[in-house]
Amino acid sequence: MQIPPRPEPPVAPDPAQCCDSGCQPCIWDLYNEEVAQYRQALAEWEARYGGRLASPIQGEPHIPPA
Repeated sequence: MQIPPRPEPPVAPDPAQCCDSGCQPCIWDLYNEEVAQYRQALAEWEARYGGRLASPIQGEPHIPPA
């Protein structure tokens, strides 16, 4: 059985990309949604394949404070 690749965390936007004008959605809102989707996919992947890996698992992506 071939194990599919581990989900990759989303790339955080550069803080300079945020205009701080209260856009809806803000780039940080979109990023936080991507992080939530990543965490769900990672949890599902680890539940299915995590115990079969010999290498350590990388850390969580950085989420800026709201």
